[in-house]
Amino acid sequence: MFLAPVSPLWQPLRWLQKRLNDGNQCVSEESVSDDLSADGPIARRIRAELAAYKPLPDSRFRCVHTGSGRGFGLYVGELTIESGEYLFDYQGRTREDAEHTALYPEDTGRSNYSVGILRSDGSTVFVDGTDPAESNLARYMNHADADADGCNVVAWTLAEPQPRVLLFASRALLPGEEMSWDYGSAFWAGREDEQLRY
Repeated sequence: MFLAPVSPLWQPLRWLQKRLNDGNQCVSEESVSDDLSADGPIARRIRAELAAYKPLPDSRFRCVHTGSGRGFGLYVGELTIESGEYLFDYQGRTREDAEHTALYPEDTGRSNYSVGILRSDGSTVFVDGTDPAESNLARYMNHADADADGCNVVAWTLAEPQPRVLLFASRALLPGEEMSWDYGSAFWAGREDEQLRY
């Protein structure tokens, strides 16, 4: 399980575009002074804009074994992907916290493919991409620390009404380049030795 270092949906899309245009490789979680209701008019407008985004076709990517002990990785295909371009959602089965915890108890292991999304009420919902039949190519993206050159994808979450993890290019992605995003510190808790491979 990991809690993506992402920004809440109700921050205006122009904030994300500005962060991408400023050359930031990845956007870490940070507070924003806007106190916008998740049901307010701005949030509704943003949700409508996000609903209109169309994912890039799978043919724009290649899934290849990295050969570096990190398993498979996701790479840009033959065409450059522009900075700020919407790639796709991280897909999987939606699981409430209790169901996720029962399925992946901390003491016996946890899913390497679950993204936790914090709701405004403090609860967590998960998008579980463990089953390849229920997920998509996003599950093959490896980790890179937010301040590393290899971190070239940013995640944005939407908790309600339907949990979503939207993935955008944080800079121009060149053909053959591996795509990576920051899984967040919660993912690496107790896995510090594993993190050294990334």
